[in-house]
Amino acid sequence: MSHVGYSVSNQDVHMADSEDSMLDELLLEKLSYRYLSNIEQYVSRWSKDIEIKEPRMDYDPKTPIGHLEKLPIELLHNVFEMLDFQSLLRFSGACGRASILVQTSPVYRDLIEYAHRGLAALAFSGLIGHHPAGALRAALRSQNCFSCGHYGQLLFLPSCQRCCRICASRNQSLWVLPRGVAAKCFRIPLRQVDQLPGILRLPMYPQGRFATPKPESFVSVACAKRLALAIHGSEEKITDLPFSTRLSDTKRELYAHYRAAQLRPYTTDPLISTTLNEFEDPHESYAHIYLPSITSGVVYHGFLCRGCLWMCQNYHPKRDKSTSLVPMERGPPDLILRARSREGFLRHIRMCFGVRQIVVTNGLEHWGQEIAHIPINQLA
Repeated sequence: MSHVGYSVSNQDVHMADSEDSMLDELLLEKLSYRYLSNIEQYVSRWSKDIEIKEPRMDYDPKTPIGHLEKLPIELLHNVFEMLDFQSLLRFSGACGRASILVQTSPVYRDLIEYAHRGLAALAFSGLIGHHPAGALRAALRSQNCFSCGHYGQLLFLPSCQRCCRICASRNQSLWVLPRGVAAKCFRIPLRQVDQLPGILRLPMYPQGRFATPKPESFVSVACAKRLALAIHGSEEKITDLPFSTRLSDTKRELYAHYRAAQLRPYTTDPLISTTLNEFEDPHESYAHIYLPSITSGVVYHGFLCRGCLWMCQNYHPKRDKSTSLVPMERGPPDLILRARSREGFLRHIRMCFGVRQIVVTNGLEHWGQEIAHIPINQLA
C-alpha cells in the first residue's frame, strides 16, 4: 500500500502485525489471571461418576433410522439442538446411523469438546434433562452477560444463560432459594412451586452458609417471582404481601430483598451503581459455574486484571480516595470481579491505574527480557 511521501510493503505490514500480536499475547500472559470456582473444582473432582461415554458400536452402522432418513442432515442437526443432552445421548444409542448423525452434529461436538464441565454441572444439579442442548451451545458461543451486557464468565444453571460475577453477586434474580422458602417469601402454594424447574443442591458440596446434610431442591428467585406475578398480579401487590409474624427481622429483610428482584436487564453498569447492596447470597455458588466462550474458533475463559488486583491489595479507601469523586460504597474489591474479553482486556490495561503502578514500581525486568524493552507509556 502507498501513502504520500513514503511507501510500506505488505511484508512490512505483516511483520508489524505479527509483532503487535506477540506483544498482545505477552501482555495477556503477564497481566491477566483466572481461577477455578468452588463448584468447578468440585465438578472436576467428581465428574468421573458421570463420565460421558461414546455409544457402543456393536451394531451395524448402516442401520436405518426409519422416516428420519428422509430428512436433510441439516434439519436433523437443528432438531438435535432442541433436544436436551440426555435425550440426545439416548437417541444416539438407538442404532449406528443415529450415533453417527449425533456425533457429527455441531451441537454435540461443541458441547463434548468445550462444555464438558457445564454438562457435568447440569447433571449434578438435576438440570441435564431440562435445557435444550442448543441453549447450552448458544451460551458457549456467546460472550456477554445477559443481565448487564459486559463479558460474562459464568453460566447460570437454572436458566442456562451466561452472566458475570458482578451480576451473580448483586442481582438477586440470579440467586436461588429453597422451594419452601420461595413459597413462604412470595406467598404461593408449595404445590405450584414444586412445578418450577429446580436445581439440586449437592449433598457433599461444602459451600453455602446454610449447608444441609441431605440433597435439597432450589429454584431461582426469578422463576419464583414470575410465578408470584402470575398469581398476585403486580409488583406492588408482591411488595405489600404480609410477612409471617414468626420471621426474624433478618429474614424479613432478606425476603423483601428477594421480592425486589429486577427481572429486566440492567440499564447501567452495575459496577458503577450507587445503590448499596447490603445482602449476600445465602446460597452462593450453588447455581453458577465458569463457562468458556468460543469466538472464531478460539476458546477464552475471560481475563481478570492483575492491575485491579494490585489496587485491591494496596488501596486504602479512607486514606486514598476523594468521596467527591468515588461514592463511599464503591471500592477496589468491586474491580477484581470484572472479567473481560481479549479485546476488552487489552484496551483496559492501557488505562488501568493498577497496571501503571505495577510497571512503575517493579518495571518489566522480572517478567523476562522479551517484554523488558516495552516503554511504560505504551501501557499507560
